[in-house]
Amino acid sequence: EDSFEILDRQQNYSMRSINGDTTTEVTWNYTLSPKQAGTLTIPQAILQGAKSEAIVIEVVEGKAPIDADNPPPVFIEVETDKSDVYVQEQIQYTVRLFSLGRLSSGNLSEPATSNAIIEPFGEENKYYRMAYNQRYEVIERKYLIYPQKSGALYIDGLAFNGVLIDSYQRRRIRVSEISDAVQVNIAQPNPNFTGQHWLPAKSLHLSEKWQDEQLELSIGDAFTHEITTSALGLLGSALPPIPAVSNERVKSYPDKPSVESQAHEGGSYAIRKDATTYIAIKQGEITLPEIRIPWWDTVNDVERIATLPERTIIIKPGAVNQTQKNEQPSSIDLTDDGKATPNQESEIESTAKNTEPKHNESNQHALLAIIALLAFGWLLTSLFLLLRLKQVKQDLNKLISIQAPDSTTSELSYKQLIEAIRKGSSDIPKLVLAWIESQRKQNTVKSAPITLRSLKALDESLAAELLAFENDRYSKNATQTYDQQALLEALKKYTKTAPGLKGKDNASLPPFYPQ
Repeated sequence: EDSFEILDRQQNYSMRSINGDTTTEVTWNYTLSPKQAGTLTIPQAILQGAKSEAIVIEVVEGKAPIDADNPPPVFIEVETDKSDVYVQEQIQYTVRLFSLGRLSSGNLSEPATSNAIIEPFGEENKYYRMAYNQRYEVIERKYLIYPQKSGALYIDGLAFNGVLIDSYQRRRIRVSEISDAVQVNIAQPNPNFTGQHWLPAKSLHLSEKWQDEQLELSIGDAFTHEITTSALGLLGSALPPIPAVSNERVKSYPDKPSVESQAHEGGSYAIRKDATTYIAIKQGEITLPEIRIPWWDTVNDVERIATLPERTIIIKPGAVNQTQKNEQPSSIDLTDDGKATPNQESEIESTAKNTEPKHNESNQHALLAIIALLAFGWLLTSLFLLLRLKQVKQDLNKLISIQAPDSTTSELSYKQLIEAIRKGSSDIPKLVLAWIESQRKQNTVKSAPITLRSLKALDESLAAELLAFENDRYSKNATQTYDQQALLEALKKYTKTAPGLKGKDNASLPPFYPQ
């Protein structure tokens, strides 16, 4: 392993039998990659005292010949869009990995160099391309490089290690490849550049936005001035800040700058926004000076200047704002030169600072209104639920009162039963079962509905008399086994021994033979 890198290990077993003699063969396959040129030795293998022969190979510098007759399974192609750039100028570095087949796994290293900022650019692309009379699958990646020092910039070669599936031979191949290194010449900033900040870019623009485009204000009024710097081919961190205007007639409050970078066909598109809020505190005129940002056009190799024109703003005496004029009379006194007194200046500034909370007062009122509506809705919902619960309880009580067993009902059923037995009614079995069911419900005995078959398990004699009644009534071979007196005696016995009735006072039941 000192001279070779082991890329892959495989082990195969085979067994064969000839004339009863069985032979087992184990094969070890190693894929090796030499770490250096020269004469290298693959040492002998030793197993259970057996030794193989050592193998001596000669490793030469360079790569194996590649042509249409010997297409490589994988190869890496790298390129830069420029070979000579300025310090901090953007370089697009493109990597293409070609594979003759499908990669099942693999790892491609990232570009590395010293004295430069490297960032990934865009998404990874996959497509197909012809090379060496073969159709290769291509994986393409792009990077943006910003050199920070003049001189020669060396970008090390990229390494790839992976497993390739050979669809023709139906096997997996361990592959590795290293790309060529790339050199880019980095020049110092052009001596003809006149700006304070060196800005090499493909394009650079300035734009501005006003919260209120009125150029005439009253003392106490506030306005916001936002300046946007956008550049193609620069990092957002390289864009210079725009300073706020310092003037005795206004107070300035710079916001935190917003910096971002977006992907563009030409590289990184950087955007910086500088916003400042100004509050007028003295009468007179103020001039926002012209903004000039020199930058170096890398496409035409010439200096250009992005500009914004100057602005003149007139500050008139008056209340802080029209709303405050209507609410209370102005108490601002001006000196002969149109300026407010020192004490009034601090009062104006304090009032102006409180403009934002008053401006948000309507939002607070809206929020309070929403909260009140939600609370009112909650109260209505709670009231509805309480009324509904009360109604449900009333309905439940009605249902319970309807379903509760009644002694009067039980007595009526028993009277009907006695009368039916005396008259020999055909409904005797049905009335007996109904009376037993009502007695069980009244005594909270829970069970399945009573039938003649289930009654036999409760009282065999009573069930036998009812079956005898049905046999005499409906059977073709009737034997006249039904006895009315026996049925009455069996029913009387049941009232004394039935579950839920045993031990209870049955005096309240009407007698079998009422006087």
